[in-house]
Amino acid sequence: MRPLGYGIGVLLTVLVAGCGGGGVDREPPAPVSAPASAPAPVTTSVAVQAPHNLVFSAEGDAEVVSIVYELDGESSTEESVSLPWRKTVEVPADGRQHRWNLTLTHRGGYAELIAIFDGAVTGRTEGSGSGTGTLEVSGTVRG
Repeated sequence: MRPLGYGIGVLLTVLVAGCGGGGVDREPPAPVSAPASAPAPVTTSVAVQAPHNLVFSAEGDAEVVSIVYELDGESSTEESVSLPWRKTVEVPADGRQHRWNLTLTHRGGYAELIAIFDGAVTGRTEGSGSGTGTLEVSGTVRG
């Protein structure tokens, strides 16, 4: 009879050998790759901003000879107009400074010039007299 320790040693050897794979070659599973797809299109949107409004206004009782309004060097002249007078010009919404000017030439009486940018007064002047006179107001606004 063999000792009990010998039998346990043989049993352990058989069990360990049985766990060794038994000569069957197994390849590790191939990695699963996601199907190639095109990248999502990049969309860019540029917010188009509405232009700003610059309102030129002249009021009073003066006899107007001419009104000249100017934005960025481009001027327009209106002659023999009656007061009150009003003109709206568009200022590009581009973040840049824009220079404006308003000049009124009159013969006697009272006149007031007002420039309003997007609802806020940005320039104002007034004057009166019995002879020929000129009123002028100017400034800059950011578009």
